[in-house]
Amino acid sequence: MKTKLLALVTLFGTALAGSAQAIDLTFAGMSLPNALTASISVNGSSFTSVYAGQLKFTSSSGSLSTYCADALSFLNSSSHSYTTSSLTLTPDTNLGKAATILSNNQAGALTAAQQAGLQLAIWEALYDGGTTFDASGAKFQAKGVSSEVLGFASSYYGSYCDPASNPVTHFGTNQSGGQSQMTAVPEPMTVAALGLGSLALLRRRKRSA
Repeated sequence: MKTKLLALVTLFGTALAGSAQAIDLTFAGMSLPNALTASISVNGSSFTSVYAGQLKFTSSSGSLSTYCADALSFLNSSSHSYTTSSLTLTPDTNLGKAATILSNNQAGALTAAQQAGLQLAIWEALYDGGTTFDASGAKFQAKGVSSEVLGFASSYYGSYCDPASNPVTHFGTNQSGGQSQMTAVPEPMTVAALGLGSLALLRRRKRSA
């Protein structure tokens, strides 16, 4: 079953490359009931306590597990429109670095501490983008977390140069109450919905060619 799911992810991730699709998503809470919090500062802002870990979203097609790709925006439980795109897995840019970290680690981050560490590593890549994880960097800082969480964050961050094969999808939004997300392991129903939309687009292009 896992092999079939990975094949679906690869197929539809490839189809999404170079084309954007719109999907309505609703925040449904954290993936784990014991999700941890962290106090973070971004770009010199005051420290704010936020949940750090894997999030759950729902759509008309199913559910989706994601990590936050925008620590400057706050979520509400209303439905928002998101634009999907496939991310390039490369350490050359901050976003590519975050995508590579997620690709290499999302499937294995199962506990609350692991998921919090992975989220901190993603934020560190997005906002500081250095060579190692630093909880007190120039543009991203985190406190109020355990040494265990920081250890996971450092370990996950170090994988940004490792080869990555799991496609990463970015869900972007500028709507108030929405928050951009990314995922490396979409749920089957959502993957199928996104893939069918992309395949339909490809068919229309072939007919018009």
